[in-house]
Amino acid sequence: MSEKTFRKLAGIFFIVGAILVNIPYTLLIMNFDYPDILRQPTEEILTKFQAGGDALIYTWLAFAWVGLPMLFGTIMLKRILEKENSPFLETATTIGVIGFIVQVA
Repeated sequence: MSEKTFRKLAGIFFIVGAILVNIPYTLLIMNFDYPDILRQPTEEILTKFQAGGDALIYTWLAFAWVGLPMLFGTIMLKRILEKENSPFLETATTIGVIGFIVQVA
């Protein structure tokens, strides 16, 4: 794969990932009053979560996994920038991967 194509693909992963993350996030806002519901008592949160049923569970699952393209983009960006000899490249890549893991967890 050419360097130019590789760079475009990395950019596409970041753009698609950012767009995809906002879809389930918007659904959580509309159907679960997220993130405002987190200020409510635990009993109210759990009651509303149970009332959301399978659709709410799948929305949360989607919210966790749609960041996957950004993980690929982060790893690809490291490969693109390796030629720059940046002292922060390893740290930035590690933070990107940890960010994905936290999103999924």
